[in-house]
Amino acid sequence: MTSSEKETKFIQLLEKHKHQVYRVCWGFSSSKADVDDLFQEAMVNLWKGMATFKGKASLSTWAYRITVNTCILWKKKQSKNQALHANTEEKFPDIAQPHEEPPNEQVLALKQAIQQLKKMDRTLILLLLEECSYKEIAEITGMTVSNVGARISRIKIKIKTLLTI
Repeated sequence: MTSSEKETKFIQLLEKHKHQVYRVCWGFSSSKADVDDLFQEAMVNLWKGMATFKGKASLSTWAYRITVNTCILWKKKQSKNQALHANTEEKFPDIAQPHEEPPNEQVLALKQAIQQLKKMDRTLILLLLEECSYKEIAEITGMTVSNVGARISRIKIKIKTLLTI
């Protein structure tokens, strides 16, 4: 892939999927600053990987996979840093983007419930919220379609339980 082709594909990816990538990053952190850092790191990883994109999966599936992997690695680093520094968590920030209405209480409660899920469960539900099909989620996560369906069903029950507590 030439440099020009790489740049064109990246611009197309960015224009079409930047909001979805941002929302996946948002699902892994409760700090707007961290989400912005994650988004930037995901964009760098997408740019670096663009030359090796072979087209075996759709560009959106590939981008989700890179973003999820970036977020998972970041989360692991955060866990190690928190153990070393014993930092206190920031208060739940305003997650609204400048052009959006502030989230209502239900949205905030849902975000808090999603934050309490295990890493893979959080990934699955965030991809579902991004309107990925079970097949796309299976491709991104490396799971079978039937396993994705079963786990999502259990995750929905878990979220419902967390929201009623």
